[in-house]
Amino acid sequence: MARSATSGATTSTVPSGQDVVLAADGLGVVTFGGEAGVVLTELATRLGPPTDDSPLSSCPRGEIDRVVQFAELSVLVATAGGVERFVAWDLGPPSGALPRLATAEGISVGASLDRLRVAYGTRLELLLGDPFGPGFEIEVASGDRLGGTLTGSGDTDTVATISAGSASCAA
Repeated sequence: MARSATSGATTSTVPSGQDVVLAADGLGVVTFGGEAGVVLTELATRLGPPTDDSPLSSCPRGEIDRVVQFAELSVLVATAGGVERFVAWDLGPPSGALPRLATAEGISVGASLDRLRVAYGTRLELLLGDPFGPGFEIEVASGDRLGGTLTGSGDTDTVATISAGSASCAA
């Protein structure tokens, strides 16, 4: 919340999100493998404080130790070599609490499948047989991947979620 200097009224402001870019290797200003404390501080500077920071109790034998929420952006943290590290992220439907977060190509949650095809061309792979519903993967030059879910498989269907990183809750 920001306080107006002239009226003393409290107003709600959306953080800038400057330089936070949805990427296959992290979130622009932070990359996978970074020490969690540093990553979370950097994101809080650009997105505001986390809305939740919880251990992932539903993943007791998997890799993920905790999930830090910045509204619709989930930042997944795992311990490697005794140090908490940033390992994955997931972006859900916009809440209005964050600025529009997008890939370097301008793709965000809500983009049409047609727009996704135009942005990524042959790098886009549709996953239409997934038991959780239609999805997509995009391969980038490094061999890393962006992925996500779709509302359907028609050109006007939209991106429902976008994610990247490597994390598992497998026992």
